[in-house]
Amino acid sequence: MSVTIKDIARKLNISISTVSYALNGGPRPVPSDVRDRVLATALEMNYRPNALARSMATGRTDTLAVVPPRGAHPMLLSPYLLTVLNGIMEAAETLQQDILLHSLRIPTTEKPADAAPPVETAPLLHPNSTNSLLGGKVDGVLLIAPGAESPLPEQMASHSVPCVVFSADGPSGTVTITTDNTIATRQAMEHLYSLGHRQIAHVAGKPGLRDAEQRRNAYLSFVQEMGLPCPPEWLVVGDFAYARSREVAHALLASSNRPTAVLAGNDESGLGIIDTARELGLRIPEDLSVIAFDLLPPPFQRRTLTSIRQPIHEMAVEAVQLLTQWARSGILPGPAQRVYPTSLVEQGTTTTPNDA
Repeated sequence: MSVTIKDIARKLNISISTVSYALNGGPRPVPSDVRDRVLATALEMNYRPNALARSMATGRTDTLAVVPPRGAHPMLLSPYLLTVLNGIMEAAETLQQDILLHSLRIPTTEKPADAAPPVETAPLLHPNSTNSLLGGKVDGVLLIAPGAESPLPEQMASHSVPCVVFSADGPSGTVTITTDNTIATRQAMEHLYSLGHRQIAHVAGKPGLRDAEQRRNAYLSFVQEMGLPCPPEWLVVGDFAYARSREVAHALLASSNRPTAVLAGNDESGLGIIDTARELGLRIPEDLSVIAFDLLPPPFQRRTLTSIRQPIHEMAVEAVQLLTQWARSGILPGPAQRVYPTSLVEQGTTTTPNDA
């Protein structure tokens, strides 16, 4: 039979509440000598806390749900997500929070090529998946870059579930942690422009994601403002993925109308572009300048790349801190939107164009 706090209290001849305060660090203070006796006795009696009982008593589970972007596969091989998750786990350990990585999706089924499209689209998440976020299993939810079509931010807000939205726009009743993609894109484009580049292509990120859409729009605004050429083949979608970016980069760089510089949607795309360029016999940066976003830290970044740094780790740490504070206090922390600054870090993949 498992040992309870009642057994410890009986052995030490003190109150159950005193034992509870000593084991849980509050909410009321306990003299240090009493606390030491309680901890020593708990260890001697092989006491194991009952998480369910503690949850019922406190109204908290000390568990946070983390929901990765839809379609982020293979999820645990994405350098960006690994960087975010590393920051989340570091903060969770410090704050003594458990992390539930939420990935239950509706399975897709193959359909004949000539099958008629469905009248209604399937929900993005299985109902059981959404219910588990709302059913008290977790104290709060951290949504990583949810797409514009995701119902989760609104659902969490409407049910008053503490929710931090990471790298996306959240509704009223949530907290968002982002960077300003318009400023970040302008930093990258002004860098290329200052080097003399006037033929700049963009391998954009996954459509429907805030970062991808805002960077694409900022790129178009800059080339229009500066009167730069932008043929349709210079604006392609790389999905924030290494393999897909390699595919689109091959057509872009093998063309006779090749740009002198490429703005990549993220570092993973930038590395794919560089590898394709080198396979085609192009020198980096002499024949092609490449700049990207994120500046992933080692070991997630395999090679150096000139990039716009997002403080991803710091952003992830604050996301967990805010969510934990909110869950414990029941008060939505302000301000509702935290915008982190970005910075340009030159790492040898940009230079003046050959014809400058």
